[in-house]
Amino acid sequence: MNQPHSSIRQVAEEVLAIQAHYAERGLSMAQVALAGAEDFIEFRHYPKNDLVDLGSGYEMYFHAHSFNQKKNDLSFECGHFHLFKRDQAAPLKFTHLIAISLNQQGLPVKLFTTNGWVTGEVMKDAKQLKPLLANFQIQVKGRMAPLARWVSGLVHIFQSEIQDLLTVRDQQIQKMVAKSNSRTLVLEDQSCHVLSETHINLLKKLESLVA
Repeated sequence: MNQPHSSIRQVAEEVLAIQAHYAERGLSMAQVALAGAEDFIEFRHYPKNDLVDLGSGYEMYFHAHSFNQKKNDLSFECGHFHLFKRDQAAPLKFTHLIAISLNQQGLPVKLFTTNGWVTGEVMKDAKQLKPLLANFQIQVKGRMAPLARWVSGLVHIFQSEIQDLLTVRDQQIQKMVAKSNSRTLVLEDQSCHVLSETHINLLKKLESLVA
């Protein structure tokens, strides 16, 4: 997959093919995201040193939560991906693009944005993030390459939903700043974790794209 040269239909077909490949081996995408770890520890990054595309500056990690809770709740989040764009001119600076929650079956069920303190990002507004999302592609080698393509595909499949969430995030920040008169205090307010979120249904989305 090489967006934007690939059509959205091709992206959707690859996402389906990657899921089917792992399903045949008895693995969900959540299990694949654990990068071969036999056990998981809450709040640890998977893979250990994150999944990084040195050429583009895009990176991600899976943040695992307990698989032992609410096993019968298909919408319950077992963990989520955090997606970033690192400033290649200043490698210590990075921007959080979006978070993608997976349920117990390893299917994406929610997209959400976070406050600045959560990841320590240099926050950019929705307009600045639009081209970064349009070009999002993590290219890595080895056994994690299919997962990287799968997540990259999700970003393009849900591009409009992500952009809408970022717009809502910016509006929420503006409302909070109007009350506190300090953007810095708002972005560092640890009582505010998630700024915007929406539930998604990958299977329905894919059906509409490949129909």
